[in-house]
Amino acid sequence: MDEMTATTQHVGQGAGVPSAGRSGRLNIRINAATSEALKQLSADDATPTEVVRRAVALLKLVEDRRREGLSVEFVDGDGHRQGRLELLY
Repeated sequence: MDEMTATTQHVGQGAGVPSAGRSGRLNIRINAATSEALKQLSADDATPTEVVRRAVALLKLVEDRRREGLSVEFVDGDGHRQGRLELLY
């Protein structure tokens, strides 16, 4: 199986999400495509950890707006709509 593994332990806590101000470690399995994307994104200017932090922050923003009934649209430099982000779960 071609997977990359990361580990999750929450510093100073048992299982669960760390409370505000605490850091933690995350242990996940990702497929080859996700692993390659992570490598490409972190090759530019960020560590894999920073890429994951940014991805989580972006998904949180999108989910919060979706719950408010909003959507994310892609607009070109001239203001023309080029598409809409749809998350399928």
